[in-house]
Amino acid sequence: MKIKIIDTGNANFLSLYRAIKLFESNVEISSNPKEILKADKIFLPGVGAFKNCINNLKLKGIFDTLKKIDKEQIPIMGICLGMQILFDNSNEFGETEGLGLIKGDIRNLNSINSEKTFKIPSIGWIETISNNNFKKISNIVENKFYFIHSYYAVNIDEKNLVSYYSLNKNKVPAIVKKNNIIGCQFHPEKSSKQGLNIIENFLRDKL
Repeated sequence: MKIKIIDTGNANFLSLYRAIKLFESNVEISSNPKEILKADKIFLPGVGAFKNCINNLKLKGIFDTLKKIDKEQIPIMGICLGMQILFDNSNEFGETEGLGLIKGDIRNLNSINSEKTFKIPSIGWIETISNNNFKKISNIVENKFYFIHSYYAVNIDEKNLVSYYSLNKNKVPAIVKKNNIIGCQFHPEKSSKQGLNIIENFLRDKL
């Protein structure tokens, strides 16, 4: 199996690389469009700002390549910011186009924090809840995972929501899925055994 980690230019690749290597040996960090389209599985990590990440992908010539992933039917997992750029757009530092692989928008958690009842960024080990459509994999997607984020996905189709956590009675998406595309708002590579379980099940087509 050929595994590619997308070089977004703004991610800590080492912990993810090591986590994947526990299950598959053929893992490479790449920004080569041809190599990416030949992969069996793709990981799309990212930290920092949405706009900067998109600009980096465009500069590296892989933004348009990633927009083809759905048609190519290559399984891809976006992690943290990598999950967010799977959506249509974000208003972080101005409106910015995302990959549009999953319908929805990225907005600041401040939009549900008018009474200042929680700190932003949302940081720490947070319990997730599986959405009704995905109860059959609740043993995989329901657990405590490590989150660190200030933005979250809104206006998403309920059928694409795998799991979430609750903030001010709002559902904050934790895992999303559409066909071959999966996104994790948390860091599975930093979430102990339960996080590694997410990675392994993605590699084994069980998510």
